[in-house]
Amino acid sequence: MTLANGAEHSDETFEGLALDEGDALEEVRLEGCTVAGATLREVSLRRCLFDECTFERCDLTMAKLFDSRLRGVRFVRCKLMGVDFTSAYGLGLEVSFEECVLSYANFLGMDLSDTLFRGCRCEESIFDDANLRGASFPESMLRGARFGGADLRGADFSEATAVAFDPRNAKLGKTKMSIEGAVVCASLLGIEVLALQS
Repeated sequence: MTLANGAEHSDETFEGLALDEGDALEEVRLEGCTVAGATLREVSLRRCLFDECTFERCDLTMAKLFDSRLRGVRFVRCKLMGVDFTSAYGLGLEVSFEECVLSYANFLGMDLSDTLFRGCRCEESIFDDANLRGASFPESMLRGARFGGADLRGADFSEATAVAFDPRNAKLGKTKMSIEGAVVCASLLGIEVLALQS
């Protein structure tokens, strides 16, 4: 099954969908659909709506989201490298990410409160000035990810690895960290954490 511009589908499954780099999908509306094994590298999605949909094993590397709405969308084992989510509709995303590659993704200034990032690679991703209140990153790798000015109150980094942000440049409160992550953040304040002597 293929997707055409202006198409509307509900409760359908799309397997192996493939578009050429630079192609565009415009004003597509999917509700309750599953998109599996799709290749949508560098594809432009313009004024699309994805409502309560699941993307599984899809390659959306460098896909472009122009005024598209993602509401209740799950990404499972997808490649989303370099995706600029800020160009999606509005400032909020209602999404979850499970075992996804999100390296170099841009979430600058977005509302990501309560968003799940489970088992994801978020290397060099940008979360500056984002609202991450209540967001969780279990088993995710965050090497080089930026959190300048982000609201991290209630965020859970306790099972994440390679977390580093300057506590002076983030909103904190009940933010959960592993011992290793807390040590890294403390070092940015000039604090040397010493091991307990037995």
